[in-house]
Amino acid sequence: MNKQTSHIDGDLSAWLALASAQRVSPKTWLQAIKHYQLSPAELAGNTSSLPDTVKQLTCQISKPLVDAAFTWKQGSNNRHIITYSSSYYPQSLKQLDSPPLVILATGDCALLQSPQIAIVGSRRSSFQGRRIASDIAFGLSENGIVVTSGLAMGIDSAAHQGALSGSTGTIAVMGTGPEKVYPAKNNKLYEAINNDGGVTVTEFFPGQGPKPWHFPRRNRIIAALSLG
Repeated sequence: MNKQTSHIDGDLSAWLALASAQRVSPKTWLQAIKHYQLSPAELAGNTSSLPDTVKQLTCQISKPLVDAAFTWKQGSNNRHIITYSSSYYPQSLKQLDSPPLVILATGDCALLQSPQIAIVGSRRSSFQGRRIASDIAFGLSENGIVVTSGLAMGIDSAAHQGALSGSTGTIAVMGTGPEKVYPAKNNKLYEAINNDGGVTVTEFFPGQGPKPWHFPRRNRIIAALSLG
């Protein structure tokens, strides 16, 4: 392993460690990095030289979650972990008050840099509503616009399917870990997005299922990624 590869792996481990402290907001970590002029690796190292206020934060780091993320990534070449400092990290997310420190992605990560429009709506949608969502998504996709949605039933699913029928692709932002499909009925859609020119993304770690507070956090990512 050369020095550059070692640095990249160390940077990835550090950002994952900070993100694994799930009772500490990303905003708090970013403020600590800026205020104390420390690197993520220095923070995650929890050395004796750290200020006491920072040590209290580092105690929240979860090694099992970090290990789970690496194990998940090693399961396929189609899986990626994008850190806050990576050139692949969407700049639009940095406008958030508390942006995710890591994004776990499966599929074509290049879509994250593309212009996006979000299509979201009711889970209990009408047939006409789903058809309209699918038609709009197809039209956007045919004109070079990525359609971003939340992998939910109803309008979200129709939007993803319409976009996949076009030529540009779709992004599904999940409210679960990267391998936890919710709702389970959308497993085929999830596989199609991952393998047919789309990408699924999440800030949650492998093994984490759906929780009510996950979905507002997911929605802020959809909003930040999209132009409208």
